[in-house]
Amino acid sequence: MARSGCISRTKCCQIFREYLNKTPMEFLNTYRLEMSMDMLRNSDLSVTEIAYNCGFHGLSYFSEIFKKYKGCTPSEYRNDEIVFI
Repeated sequence: MARSGCISRTKCCQIFREYLNKTPMEFLNTYRLEMSMDMLRNSDLSVTEIAYNCGFHGLSYFSEIFKKYKGCTPSEYRNDEIVFI
């Protein structure tokens, strides 16, 4: 992104945070997680397939990020073991 905008990486991150209150990586992970949540609810794909389809390069990283942002594992989310308000 920075190269496309002809600015430094640091400046790019500052602008991104100023407008979206997130780093580019946080924004990307949030987007990927939203996609994965829909797939967990509305498909029969395995959690591993969903992780790869959403751009994560491994199940363990996907599970770690999912738990960090959503407070439960992808499998718990899929099986309604956690109630979201």
